[in-house]
Amino acid sequence: MPNHEFVKDALADYFSRNQSTDFCLVSPDGGALKKIHKLAAFLEIDNVVECMKERDVKTGALTSFKTTTESLSGQTCFIIDDICDGGGTFAGTAKMLKEKGAAKVVLIVSHGIFSKGTAIEKVDEIYCTDSFRPVDNVNCFSIEKYLPA
Repeated sequence: MPNHEFVKDALADYFSRNQSTDFCLVSPDGGALKKIHKLAAFLEIDNVVECMKERDVKTGALTSFKTTTESLSGQTCFIIDDICDGGGTFAGTAKMLKEKGAAKVVLIVSHGIFSKGTAIEKVDEIYCTDSFRPVDNVNCFSIEKYLPA
């Protein structure tokens, strides 16, 4: 499912309730990088932050999160990806973004599994579709709208 229209709707919903004008789209890792640039072009947004994560080779545990962006002071950061299962990547990325000065961190994922729940540390708000199942305590949009006719 291309998530461009879903992300556009999620951003419209967020901005209908919030006055933030200083914001960026965030790629949580290298795997999402190409997609975030295509999405940014579609939405005509030029403020994209690229993040990276490192894992322990033996255990697979996440060990660090980085970005080349020096400061995100006062910005609302929208982390955008296709799926959230356990949320470790997003929790680590959100923590790093807040350390760089982000005012808010909003997670927008097309498919929310949330196997460890939706209380992802340092994430202020979550958007997803009900493609896996309806999710309580998040902004959950019906997948039907985004499926091809």
